[in-house]
Amino acid sequence: MKNGKCFKKKIIFDGTDISKFKDNVDPKLVVKMLVWMSEGSFMHFSDAEDQDFKAKYKELIDCFDLLKKAFYK
Repeated sequence: MKNGKCFKKKIIFDGTDISKFKDNVDPKLVVKMLVWMSEGSFMHFSDAEDQDFKAKYKELIDCFDLLKKAFYK
């Protein structure tokens, strides 16, 4: 399990330009929040009765764009 967590962190942070984040923003916390949002959204997708994945995916991307504006310089 420990090796899996290290691998996951490597995948997430390799190539990440942390200089894009505002000075008072913790990039690791942002990534953790994005993972939680993604996991929750995909669980919601699987429970959805209407199965309009395209609209739900767009809504998730809109949320990511909002966070990008909030956390990036």
